[in-house]
Amino acid sequence: MKHASRDRKDRFLRSFDAHKSPLRTAITAISERIYRDGLDWLTDEQLTEITSDVAENAISANRRMVRNRAILRRAS
Repeated sequence: MKHASRDRKDRFLRSFDAHKSPLRTAITAISERIYRDGLDWLTDEQLTEITSDVAENAISANRRMVRNRAILRRAS
């Protein structure tokens, strides 16, 4: 698939819809690439965006846990 067009590659990933979503297929492929090659293939901008998203998700998850603990304490 090295010489296939971007559109053709997109259609190929979407063809996995019957078994799993194309997004899940792409995430699996990206995860395997990161595991194999590290993060060097990402641009600095992509790495910054990913790092920011991970930090934001962690902060959000922490806030939800604290909020849910307070709700559970009041309920018991």
